Amino acid sequence: MMRIAIIGAYGLIGSYVSARLAADGHVVVGVGRDIEAARRRFPAVEWKRADVAKASVADWAAVLAGAEAVVNCAGALQDSPRDDLKAVHVEGVRRLAKACEGIGVQRLVHVSAAGVEPGRETAFNATKLEAETLLAQSSLD
Repeated sequence: MMRIAIIGAYGLIGSYVSARLAADGHVVVGVGRDIEAARRRFPAVEWKRADVAKASVADWAAVLAGAEAVVNCAGALQDSPRDDLKAVHVEGVRRLAKACEGIGVQRLVHVSAAGVEPGRETAFNATKLEAETLLAQSSLD
C-alpha cells in the first residue's frame, strides 16, 4: 500500500478520493486550509495544513515528505475574497509540482474539470488549462 497525500482532501471530490483510498488500505494524508473541521469529519486521516494559493515549494516539500503519490483535488470556482483562480489553479499547482519533483514524488494525479479546452474564454477554463499544460510539461507521471 502507498502513502498518498490528498490536497483538498475534505472537499467535494477530495472526500470521496480520501475515503476510497483509505478503504483500499492506503495511508491517506489529508491536506487543506481548515483541518480542524476536516479532523472532525475524518478522524482516521492524518491531517496537514497548507493553502494551495500560498504554500511555497519549501512548504510543499515539508507537507509532502514521505508521500509516494499526490492527488490534487483542490480548486476554486471563481475569484472571490477567499479564492484567486490564478493563485490556486496555476501558481499553486506550479509550486506543488516543483516540490514533488524536488523530493522524488513521481506520481501527481491532478483533478481538473470536464470540458477544459482551448477557446473557452472563462477565467476558470483558462487557469485550469494552464495548469494542465504546465503539468504535461513536467517530469511527473
